[in-house]
Amino acid sequence: MNSANPMTRTNTLDHALVAPNILGPVVISNKRRSSWTYRCRDAALTLFTLGLWCLVLSQTYLQMADAELLLKVEMFLGLLEIVGLNFVIVFGVIHVWVMYERLLHWARKRRQKRREARG
Repeated sequence: MNSANPMTRTNTLDHALVAPNILGPVVISNKRRSSWTYRCRDAALTLFTLGLWCLVLSQTYLQMADAELLLKVEMFLGLLEIVGLNFVIVFGVIHVWVMYERLLHWARKRRQKRREARG
């Protein structure tokens, strides 16, 4: 690691301690997270989220395209219901993802403690 140039560091926490007036990179570069399993998981989460948004947008379009049968107030309430349902679904997915990441972090710490206790 080159300590003379703080911009070459990959850890933003170390970077903040060395040069607090320079903005560090937004994304932390972690070599362990560049495996295919992490990439596939992230791609699946992205596709799932995009699919939910496409579903919401298509339902919104169908609600608005069928305006002959619905009154304007009913359309507005239907749109609010769809947006609210989408919010709950996305919030649930993000919440489950955070719980999964916490579980992974806990398991890593547990394995590390076991390794330290053995050797």
